Amino acid sequence: MPREKPCYRDMLEELNKKFPDRQFIKADETATFIGCSRSTVDRKYKKFFISGLGISKVQLAHLLCV
Repeated sequence: MPREKPCYRDMLEELNKKFPDRQFIKADETATFIGCSRSTVDRKYKKFFISGLGISKVQLAHLLCV
């Protein structure tokens, strides 16, 4: 069974603080949270976005801790 990355829980907690009422966040919000441009988010994470919903906070936390 794969192990969690050391920063996964901390990253998920930060995402839950920033977006407490939602499970999915949009690309613009993701770019703001990460501190990069929208085009960078599109280039790196576009395949993880679900059309009309965005990206899951769990998935984003996992991706940011790789």
